[in-house]
Amino acid sequence: MHVNELAKLAGVEAHVVRYYTQIQLLRPSRDPGNHYREYSSTDVQRLIFIRRARTLGFSLRDIISILANADAGVAPCQEVRELIRIRSRENRARLEDLRKLQNR
Repeated sequence: MHVNELAKLAGVEAHVVRYYTQIQLLRPSRDPGNHYREYSSTDVQRLIFIRRARTLGFSLRDIISILANADAGVAPCQEVRELIRIRSRENRARLEDLRKLQNR
């Protein structure tokens, strides 16, 4: 599948797919005939994971690290647990700030 089809399946804009490809979070193959990027169903799942992780507050640096470990066959469980603890604290603090702002 091409950029636009992947974007539609993952519920993102095409420029998001292109950016994640540029920073190598997605690594499509190339069609030998026309040299277009060819994405797989694995890329759909990977992109959905990236977007969900971003929604939860993970930085791109966090996601790059997690996926690099996973791609190398290293279970990133401990790293992910620690990142979740950190992001959870940050999210709670951000939520408290928003509550205070709303009350004001």
